[in-house]
Amino acid sequence: MKITRLLLAMMAVAVLFASCKKDDDDDEEVVPAMKRLVKVETVGDSYSQTDVYTYNDEGYVATHEYTYNSESSNNEKTTTYTHNENGEPIEWTQTGTGYGNGTTTANISSNKVIITKPSGSETEYTLNSNDRFSFQTDGTFDYDYFWSGTNLLRKEGLLSFKYAHDLSKDNVMPALGTSYWERSENLITKGWIYNYDDQSDMSLFVEYTFDFNADGTPATATMYNGFYSDDTFSVTYTYEEY
Repeated sequence: MKITRLLLAMMAVAVLFASCKKDDDDDEEVVPAMKRLVKVETVGDSYSQTDVYTYNDEGYVATHEYTYNSESSNNEKTTTYTHNENGEPIEWTQTGTGYGNGTTTANISSNKVIITKPSGSETEYTLNSNDRFSFQTDGTFDYDYFWSGTNLLRKEGLLSFKYAHDLSKDNVMPALGTSYWERSENLITKGWIYNYDDQSDMSLFVEYTFDFNADGTPATATMYNGFYSDDTFSVTYTYEEY
């Protein structure tokens, strides 16, 4: 699913993953149950955030409810999704408080995805032969994306982003901004902001340390957020079987 893989990486910080582990007694592989994420709760002194997902009969995310609370801001948003025959999200509508309400559409072709926001502005993504995005433009700013080992980098001139991945972990969470349930090996463990011309000067802005359930799915995590460097956030994941 091109748009799934594209927007999965776009919202990578929010993506959670599971792995198959070995049983300590008989060394047999434990196969993860057919279950999907329905809630993520993030709690810290600076803010708290809750994400709740519902699914349709085909297994695609039908709605995403988002709640954010801090001393200075309280937002509640609900996003509903429409998919094409391939299960790719082609339209999603956001309602609620805060920025971004309205309908966003996705025009998907063989090597491009064009996202049109409620304001009418467009962002175009070019995909490579592996269906991974390699270039982004919004008519004003251009961004190059590329993989270096297990790291995904986004070049933005003076300000760039770099994400470290654990490719042994399986995704069991829908990407925010998309709406598709798909396992993939792509656990993000750290993210940095840096000057592209000087990667020695990188600033850590996100890091996850996970605790796993017996079947390998994340149960809890501790999150470091560089924008709130004096705070430590706890994350809890809730699933349902299907």
